[in-house]
Amino acid sequence: MTQWSENKKEPFIAGTVLLLLTSLFLSRALLSFFTAGFFVLCVLFYQKQIRESFSTKNLHFLAFGGIFLLAIVSGIYSYDLQEWKSRSLVKLPLLLLPIAMVAIKLSEDAIYWIHQLFILLVTGGTVYTMSMFYLNTETLLQGYQQAAVLPTLLENDHIRFSWCVVIAIILVAYQHSRIHQKHLQIINILLGCWLFIFLHILMSKTGLLMIYMALVIFMLHYSFTTRKKYSLFFLLLLFLAPLISYQTLPTFKKRVDYMLYDYSFYSKGNYKEGLSDAARLVSLKAGLSIVQQAPFTGIGYGDVEMETRNYYHKYYQMQEYEKILPSSQFLLIAAATGVTGLLVFGAVLLLPFFNSGLRKNIYFLCFYIPAIFSFSFEISLESQFGVFIFSFFTLWLMKFVQPPKPV
Repeated sequence: MTQWSENKKEPFIAGTVLLLLTSLFLSRALLSFFTAGFFVLCVLFYQKQIRESFSTKNLHFLAFGGIFLLAIVSGIYSYDLQEWKSRSLVKLPLLLLPIAMVAIKLSEDAIYWIHQLFILLVTGGTVYTMSMFYLNTETLLQGYQQAAVLPTLLENDHIRFSWCVVIAIILVAYQHSRIHQKHLQIINILLGCWLFIFLHILMSKTGLLMIYMALVIFMLHYSFTTRKKYSLFFLLLLFLAPLISYQTLPTFKKRVDYMLYDYSFYSKGNYKEGLSDAARLVSLKAGLSIVQQAPFTGIGYGDVEMETRNYYHKYYQMQEYEKILPSSQFLLIAAATGVTGLLVFGAVLLLPFFNSGLRKNIYFLCFYIPAIFSFSFEISLESQFGVFIFSFFTLWLMKFVQPPKPV
């Protein structure tokens, strides 16, 4: 391809990515439409490069499609084919996005503006949440005494929105390392601080755990790669931030108090209706029970929900809204595809760590390690938003976010 033709392709590719990221915050239908459009466009522009990319050197990139194929294969022994179809289709981006992104090229300017748009969209989402909080302060604070949280974009999926906030903070840090104008650096620092504070206001446990894990990874990286004393600063931040948040942020305090109240029941083996963590614990028991039915092959993605409900009906009196799927991606995959599928899933997730470039990319690691860890207690790959966020940003950070230069 000539340089001219590459330059001509970039506006289409970058523009589609911008629309794709915007659609994430607007509509599930638009997100599906632009995901498909992005795939088709990339295949049309890079047919030859995509064919050539199917080699062992790109295995860590393309292997994510194996997660989708696991769900497809489980249809062989699923009785409820409609449920199997639904749960398989939601994972389709794990197959399409690696193929689409493996060969595309973007300039540093295009990458910069894509990052800026995503940061702007997430920041706008935080403003929306805070405006709702301002207009309904008393009602929303009362909700924090139970399992409710503040309204967010992504159709009030506060867990996945908090994930987006964590990604935005990582991209802010990446952008900061590449800009030299003093005023832009100050804006970046203020923006990163606000997003960090917002996570404490929202008090999504998943988002908070991910950002603190990312900070620990970041701290360890700078401890071993530079002589700067960033590690001391981050250590103080990790220690003081939750304490300050508990004393100053009412949503944070009420959420922590509710978690302690919840823990006082399920830690003693007691179940009480309406307690979110207790319901999660029961769901894990259901998942373990299902794994025991077919430990090597699983029961198929189509039947996990039915068998989970059967377990609840047999052992617990629960409300419909509490009858959730096993609240662990690892356990759910083991229930659906057995230990065999779980080993494949684990191998796919571990492959990027065998790439020396990715092991040095602190920005990728700050996203990827917490994301994998969150699969212990979240089933993000069972929802459209979760699948897209994980697949798109894992691949994006692999391909377009470069590791910091040695100091």
